[in-house]
Amino acid sequence: MCLSKLENFKVTQNYGWQVFKKKKDTGELYGYYFGYEPLPVGEWQKDKFRIRDRWIYTAETNEIYKKGFHIFLEWEDVKEWFPGPDGYCIKKVRFKKVVAQGLQDIGTLGKQTQYAKVVICHKRFIEPDTGGENENTP
Repeated sequence: MCLSKLENFKVTQNYGWQVFKKKKDTGELYGYYFGYEPLPVGEWQKDKFRIRDRWIYTAETNEIYKKGFHIFLEWEDVKEWFPGPDGYCIKKVRFKKVVAQGLQDIGTLGKQTQYAKVVICHKRFIEPDTGGENENTP
């Protein structure tokens, strides 16, 4: 996933939502796009995307921004972007070290493109399940 365009908006929270692959037998989480190793839950994680190439371009405006974790700020937006087949889930995450923010195309309503606010950060914390809660709800 890459941002559609950069936008400078005020970020007033330190949490959001991401989509993960979920292994049914073990419950382990893997990255939606890059998922070769299980992800740590309940601990801070640094992104490893910057090891090779540190920059990515926006899809619509060809602006450049630093790579990192892409986190949706609103539950309704991540749900609209990814209604979710089996084997995937949406999890609440916390974030630090925001390096960019912008808008992500999440589909069209009529002829109007719908956008979601997304932050790009270098540190995230995947919230553990607290028992009894549905991970696909806020």
